[in-house]
Amino acid sequence: MGDALLLSGLHWGDEIRSSGEVAPPETALTEEEIEGALALLDTMTVGSITELDVTDHYTEAFHEVIAAKAELSRRRWRRPGRSST
Repeated sequence: MGDALLLSGLHWGDEIRSSGEVAPPETALTEEEIEGALALLDTMTVGSITELDVTDHYTEAFHEVIAAKAELSRRRWRRPGRSST
C-alpha cells in the first residue's frame, strides 16, 4: 500500500493512527470494471473550472429568506398613520 493523507483535527497524541487502519482492502478488478471506471471518469471530466456551475445556491436562498423576514418585520412594526420612511 502507498502513502495516504488523512486530514482531521487532532487534539491528543493517542488520536494519531496508522494509515493502514483506514485504508480500504486491496481488491481484484476485471478489465471490464476498469474500463467502466475510466469511462465514468471521462464523462465527469471538464476541461476547465469555468465550465462548471459553481453557483452558491444555498447562500442565494439564505439571502432571500433574510430579506423576506426583514420585510415581514417592517410590516409588523409599521404603525397605522405613519409614513414608511
